[in-house]
Amino acid sequence: MRIVRTTALLVTTLLLAGCADAPPATGSRKGRETPTVARIVCEADGTTSVPTPEVLAQRDGVHLVVDSRLDEPASLIGGFGFDVDPGVSEWTLQTGPGNQAVACWPFSDHGSGEEPDSVPLQVLDPDGLYVAPAELECSGDMQWATILDFLDMTTGISDDPVDAVRRSIEGLQPGDGVSVHRSGYPEADTEGQGSVIVNRDGRAVALFGVSMADDGQWLINGGQGCADSGVDFSG
Repeated sequence: MRIVRTTALLVTTLLLAGCADAPPATGSRKGRETPTVARIVCEADGTTSVPTPEVLAQRDGVHLVVDSRLDEPASLIGGFGFDVDPGVSEWTLQTGPGNQAVACWPFSDHGSGEEPDSVPLQVLDPDGLYVAPAELECSGDMQWATILDFLDMTTGISDDPVDAVRRSIEGLQPGDGVSVHRSGYPEADTEGQGSVIVNRDGRAVALFGVSMADDGQWLINGGQGCADSGVDFSG
């Protein structure tokens, strides 16, 4: 896989929203109560505990409360991926169902390169709310990926995300379909973020993340594609 890094802000297409209002604490599932808010504790000694081993996904995502008792920032790794400061914080994530093992990794321990032991957290989605992100269907193993690290959010390219992608890439063929791709949970807060997919002969050959700039227009924040499709960033 070819990995290219340029100067722009990394914006994932699977979106994370922090500090959201928490829903009711439990929900009914097969005759028993399952929490609708997961609780993760970063203990003062650097270990991790999860008092809620199961959590029900909500229509806007997976709700977490992280209680960090550390005296420094930490990364929450495993099934999730974000940083937390000391204290209590609330999060709503676009994390799919399944076993999402988690661990608190204090910043001071990052230098060792040895990740801490994880603790399982099972995300349940009995109503089938979650839509998985698109997966590329390449005829070979070769793929490319571009991550933009310091994106200038002042000015966008177009007021339509599909048009913004069309004007920023090359290699499209006359029969290619270019459309917005929606994944995650149905009521997720995705304002200002999105994904645009390129389909060819019924196959997904490229996927681009898009962001809304300060002027209300869209621009690409990154992408990936099949090397043999010819679809890539222009220029």
